[in-house]
Amino acid sequence: MPETLETMKTLEEVFPNLELHGEAEEYLAGARVRRLYRRGQENVIHIDLVSTQWIHKKYIFELEKEIHDQLFPDTDISFRVNEHFQLSKLYTPERLIEAYDSSMRMELKRRDALLGYVYGTAKFSYPDPVTVRVEIEDTMIGHEKSLQLEKYLRGVLTNRCGMTVEIETGFCEAKKNSRLERSRKQMQEQARRIWENSEAGRKAMAEGTTGQPVFGDENGSAADEAGSAAGQTGSPRAQESAAGRTAGGSSAAGAHGRTAFAERSASGQGSHAGSSYGNSWGKGSYRGKRRMRRGGFDPFGDSIRE
Repeated sequence: MPETLETMKTLEEVFPNLELHGEAEEYLAGARVRRLYRRGQENVIHIDLVSTQWIHKKYIFELEKEIHDQLFPDTDISFRVNEHFQLSKLYTPERLIEAYDSSMRMELKRRDALLGYVYGTAKFSYPDPVTVRVEIEDTMIGHEKSLQLEKYLRGVLTNRCGMTVEIETGFCEAKKNSRLERSRKQMQEQARRIWENSEAGRKAMAEGTTGQPVFGDENGSAADEAGSAAGQTGSPRAQESAAGRTAGGSSAAGAHGRTAFAERSASGQGSHAGSSYGNSWGKGSYRGKRRMRRGGFDPFGDSIRE
């Protein structure tokens, strides 16, 4: 006999000591827990959540955080909510994408900033009630991320929201982006300063020759596009590296760009800037699970299994 919402447990029944407030409490009040489970030996507890209305991703993230912080603060266990919506037939793909847009932007920003950028610049059209046509900007990043975006949208519309939908992807001309333009100009200016302070640049200026390379190009570079999409918050070393790539029209400028930030690193002025997109669910100890069992908390018995 298939499960129905009436036979599933509420969040309050599963986590009786959990306290939610404000809009999170309001939107999650009608949700039901289908099951709790763990995959293999990972230290992530998955929660299948079912609701008859869509729930903004910020409340899902808040729920994951509050379960851990309130109930298991001293464990290395993480919680991941997999939400499923049983929506009214009045929802079409177009209406859902328009309503759920900010949730998808938030989710993609956490998962993969570049994928979020590609989603944010894509054009959506709906030739018929069951078809979503996605036009992605014709850029290097657009081509690289197109299949991932199609897979993500299919997962949201089909698996999460239970819709029958066809997704068609194509490419369109990239728009001029003022933020990219500012980023490109900043990189060009920084590349020019690096060149002027290099040995080749000083020699050329002293001799009065026209040895200065051309920095950047009319259409910009993939480095500009990626840097802007990721927020342009890199360290001096990362910025100098980007500037060196912008000056890629001249091998001498590129080499001196690399020399400049190598010197900064040697003098201790540089800093390492690393970023990681997506969630990393690492393998950990069973300390959290043992504590759950010692504390008598195992709402579904064998549902939490090794």
